[in-house]
Amino acid sequence: MYKRGIVVHVLSAGLMAGLLLWAGPLAAQDASKKLDTVQERLASEKKRQRALEAKARELAREVRRLREETVSVARQMQERESLVSTLELQLIELRDERAQRRSGLKAQRAQLSSTLGALSRMPVSPERVFFLYPGDPEQAVRSAMLLQAAVPALRNRADILREELDALTAVEHDITDKLGQLKQAEDTLALERARMASLLAQKTKLADSAQKKQEKSQKKIADLVSKAKSLKDLISKLNKARPKPKPEAAGGPDPEPEQDIRLVRPDVVRTFPSKGPVKSPVVGRVVQRYGQDLGYGQTAKGVTVRTRAKAQIVAPHDGQIVFSGPFRDHGLILIIEHPGGYHTVLAGFEHVDVVTGQWLIAGEPVGAMGTPSAGGSPELYVELRREGRPVNPLNWFTAGNIKVHG
Repeated sequence: MYKRGIVVHVLSAGLMAGLLLWAGPLAAQDASKKLDTVQERLASEKKRQRALEAKARELAREVRRLREETVSVARQMQERESLVSTLELQLIELRDERAQRRSGLKAQRAQLSSTLGALSRMPVSPERVFFLYPGDPEQAVRSAMLLQAAVPALRNRADILREELDALTAVEHDITDKLGQLKQAEDTLALERARMASLLAQKTKLADSAQKKQEKSQKKIADLVSKAKSLKDLISKLNKARPKPKPEAAGGPDPEPEQDIRLVRPDVVRTFPSKGPVKSPVVGRVVQRYGQDLGYGQTAKGVTVRTRAKAQIVAPHDGQIVFSGPFRDHGLILIIEHPGGYHTVLAGFEHVDVVTGQWLIAGEPVGAMGTPSAGGSPELYVELRREGRPVNPLNWFTAGNIKVHG
């Protein structure tokens, strides 16, 4: 019995040893398969990551290209707007000159007709003069002298009249020429506006995939807008609510493919200069100056610029949009934060082409003016703040396209 138990134990031990020897290779084989699977997944993930990084670099290149092209087209548009405005002013001056010359010609013609009428009643020879005044030789001589003196004066007036007619003809030709130039400039401007719309549509298409990510930020900003009592208060609240920037490598990281390319910081962002000049945001004429009395003890904290209909608005300097939307009685406004403690406030748009959080470089288009339905011209309000306090923007913008008269 004892021996039989020993045999059983020995057989059991051998069986277990055999099983273990057989299971060892199976376990190793299974582990090897799992390792292969993990390595395949890792390789696939690395490949996907490389593809994403390549896509991110491609998007970054595309947004840089679009940014540079929109800046170039916006500059051409503003130059064209300035040219059109200049041509229109020249046309006004030429038409005023034409009206004055026509009035002068009318007066000279009337005077010449009167003189010729008087002379037509006078004899044309001395003999006939003496015949008219037989008893008064002195009167006859005086009339003959007047006749001789009148002839050169009449010739002089006729020459002046001829010169005025020639000048009027030249003015008419100038007006025709300016009208042709104006038509060509307006046609080119229309093409540039269409090109700008196409470029902005491309930027929007690239950024559409990340739109949902902005909803939370937009809700937070809307809450700040509802609580802000003034532009100063709004800028202060936006500054406090802004997250602190994380340290980045030089040149900034490549954007993630799902990130809104408009929110990617440019490679170079310049500090706003403490002294001008910077680029003017619009082509136009100042109709309300900084510090101008508004009544009720209030003064203008910015300038109001009268512009052309559909005028292009651009960023005056590098910076980031910290607010885009309607605000109280200011209508649709943009607030651009510039490095160095400056903010630019722009108000009066018909539409904007930027979003909150978007980075900009100087000259990049941000929106356009509208077309007043009741005639007149649209007006853009421009305010510049340094450390939250308004300063005269014309100390920076007068080197550009904003004209100051008076």
